[in-house]
Amino acid sequence: MFLRRIPIHEVRRRNIRNPLLLLLRCLAILLLVAAFAHPVAGFFHFDSASAELQQSVVILVDRSLSMSRESVWARAVEAAEERVQSLKPGDEALLIQFAQQAEPLTGWDRQSSRLTRAIRDRLKPSAESTSYAAGLEAAAQQLEQAASPSKEIFLITDLQSSGLELDAMSQVQMPGDVRFALRDVGEPAWNAFIEEVRLQRRVYSDTYPHPVVARVSLSDSHEEPSAREMLGEVQLYAGETLIDRQSFEVGGEGSVTIAFDPFEVGEGSIRGRLVLDVGDDLEADDVYYFVVERAD
Repeated sequence: MFLRRIPIHEVRRRNIRNPLLLLLRCLAILLLVAAFAHPVAGFFHFDSASAELQQSVVILVDRSLSMSRESVWARAVEAAEERVQSLKPGDEALLIQFAQQAEPLTGWDRQSSRLTRAIRDRLKPSAESTSYAAGLEAAAQQLEQAASPSKEIFLITDLQSSGLELDAMSQVQMPGDVRFALRDVGEPAWNAFIEEVRLQRRVYSDTYPHPVVARVSLSDSHEEPSAREMLGEVQLYAGETLIDRQSFEVGGEGSVTIAFDPFEVGEGSIRGRLVLDVGDDLEADDVYYFVVERAD
């Protein structure tokens, strides 16, 4: 009795006549709600990956002598930049370079632009040998201050076996649940180097009294068959003066010994060097420096 009769045509007038307009108005309301909710959502990282999926990544770059070849080093830098660009929102990363010693180049950072700038400006190869234990120990120490529960070590290296010091590696205390990723940037190559030089540090006459003996060797990593029959030359310098040069041939044993005749020594200290001329893939270890002092 309290309800008024409503004609059918009035009920039909309440049907949706413009559904597109209704959707646009609903969308406007949703956008308005989202705009006000954004500061709260950002605080709780609702607009990024959840805290459980965030990572703390140590980018560990080998900077030893074998990495200094131009093509190898270019691939190492490229691999480091690619890993930075692959970081997800909320991830953090840290850059460490290592050879015989390790050096952190950045702190934990979530800004990929700063990490990329550090890779391009601060990452440099060296003339040191490789110690994987030194690099992994530095990475483990940094991971102790990592903010994310998911941790990763991203190692960029050419996998020189001489860096695997098993005793030192066994002493590295690695945090639990650390993911390990490896990027091998090495390439087939061969390398000749001056392994050893026997000479007397101090002399007491104007002539060096003994032959200077040098051993030239080939690294184990070369893959060219012709390397075992390599021909080359070693030059002996005293100051900037060329004293002598000796040609050599490396046979199947992979090394050869070369002797230089005694030479005149002036007063004071003489900075000398032996220069290997073979045209191998790594020129940085083709020079051996020494000092001879003439004393009373």
